[in-house]
Amino acid sequence: MSSTLRFTVDSEQDGQRIDKFLQQQVEGMSRSQAQKWLAAGQVLVQGKSAGKNDKLKAGMQVEVCLPETALAAQEEDGDERNWGELLTPTEEPQPQQIPLQIVYEDEHLLVVDKPKHMVVHPGAGNSEGTLVNALLYHCGGKLARCNGIERQGIVHRIDKDTSGLLVCAKDDESYLGLSSQIQQHTVDRFYETVVYGKVKQEEGVIDLPIGRSLKDRKKMAVRTDCIQPDGNIVGAKQAITHYQVLGRYDGFTHLRCRLETGRTHQIRVHLAYLGHPVAGDELYGPKKAIKRLEGQCLHARALGFVHPITGEHLYFESPLPPYFTSFLKTLKPVRRNKPMEKQQPFDGILLVSDIDGTLTDLTQVSRRNIEAIERFIRLGGHFTLCTGRPRCALGEILRQVPVNAPIITINGGYIYSEQSEEVLFTASLPDTVQPFVYHLLERFEQIGAMLVEPDNYWVIRWGDESIEGVAQRRDMYLREGCCKPYTPQTGPHSWHKVVLIVPPQQIPEVRAYIEQANPQGFYPVQSDAFYLELVAEGVDKGKGMRLIQQQLGMNKTAAIGDRENDLAMLRAADFSATPCSGDRNLQKEVDFIVDSCDNGAVADFIERLEQRM
Repeated sequence: MSSTLRFTVDSEQDGQRIDKFLQQQVEGMSRSQAQKWLAAGQVLVQGKSAGKNDKLKAGMQVEVCLPETALAAQEEDGDERNWGELLTPTEEPQPQQIPLQIVYEDEHLLVVDKPKHMVVHPGAGNSEGTLVNALLYHCGGKLARCNGIERQGIVHRIDKDTSGLLVCAKDDESYLGLSSQIQQHTVDRFYETVVYGKVKQEEGVIDLPIGRSLKDRKKMAVRTDCIQPDGNIVGAKQAITHYQVLGRYDGFTHLRCRLETGRTHQIRVHLAYLGHPVAGDELYGPKKAIKRLEGQCLHARALGFVHPITGEHLYFESPLPPYFTSFLKTLKPVRRNKPMEKQQPFDGILLVSDIDGTLTDLTQVSRRNIEAIERFIRLGGHFTLCTGRPRCALGEILRQVPVNAPIITINGGYIYSEQSEEVLFTASLPDTVQPFVYHLLERFEQIGAMLVEPDNYWVIRWGDESIEGVAQRRDMYLREGCCKPYTPQTGPHSWHKVVLIVPPQQIPEVRAYIEQANPQGFYPVQSDAFYLELVAEGVDKGKGMRLIQQQLGMNKTAAIGDRENDLAMLRAADFSATPCSGDRNLQKEVDFIVDSCDNGAVADFIERLEQRM
């Protein structure tokens, strides 16, 4: 394999010799090394081999073909690398017994919580004491090598003075799978940082290209000059950072950042461009840095990805390290003055929450969520549940969580009042769904199927019970006393919803088959890692929410969910949120990305709503 570097000659470089140009563009390359690459025919100008004495003109395209076997590893909070490191052979790094904080490990990969001041891999001036040295010892030398000997196991990097989570690969197959996810921007990466000054907006998106600084080639910079009249970016790379305010202090702001792209120093460069450099950042911040921080206050807080071998979605969080929390304690919080006349901030607000993966993962609701919901109701709000579950599977949830509005079940196919037991809406699947389901079960031997009715689950077959999570769900349904085996003689004649139990890696295939068949009267929607549901046309959670809003005369709606079957509800709401642990495709659709399900996603959403009221 090979990697190709591409550059565009700007007006300031017009007339420059190609070897000098390469020396400036490729960090770590000497003039003599550039001439060797030219002599080897590995440098192209406008698609043709370049000579060492060739001079460039503005607008020309320069390509450098590097003989490398790996995809580009990420820099600190980005996906670029110091290409100069490739130009000089590196000695084999040696195992060293260095303590590691292992968050997760299996035979294919491990997730490490890197401390501040640890360099990720050997390089100039750092031949020992790196994460790679520690990994070689811990793993007995079993690390992916396709990224080069100095980067064994390293899939992405964070800077020496940034702490937090990294995923490392033990074998080449895992490395390539993880690298592909990074290149496609499907890895969830959340950072926390403290920045100088008062960030005005509670949340925002920074969409500005980043490239090498024209003034200082050792630094990156926002390059608005690289945006062409047609909107294309030439000479830099698109960079998108999402941020949310977590806390305000005298002279500082505590932020959560989500990377949609990954560029070298992306968070630091973007925030510095806004006038809010990261506290302690000696490269992009004030000359007089906060010395006690010993580098920037930046922590890789959460990391989510799909396991490249098993297909399981993994999500990890790292607590804020002592240097970060200690710094926060030294800052003076800024208290906000609220209007005295606003006694009931949630008057006229209907808040609708999904259950599984949002309110709770199974049955136990966190104390933080319960207390926040109770407070929401006390302050005038109406709260209810909107779930794919039937009425019979809500007993344990309703014993913990107060509800003061009609409940939406079966993805909007059955809406009822818990207080009056009145059924407000019900819809069933067409009869054509039954032979179609039996056809699917015959074609795909591993999948299972169950019918979801208001007062029972009817199981046709469980399918592959080795799928992680299936046994837990089955046991929960049995505890609720609403799980029965289905037969045409004893089961319901009309079906409200069908849940297909599918191995996660097989869901795209099964879904594509259903969509190609183009069934009339129902459609597929994914509600969990292993659930693919068949829902009646005209039925969704959004329509259920609007029905309740109209009945209660609510002014505004707020909705929170984590999966595809929540999308219609999120789009219909005036305020929407998704947990950071949920489906990343929803994150572009919502107003807020809140805490994970385990950390009190609903409570975090309520707190943010109160700030908006």
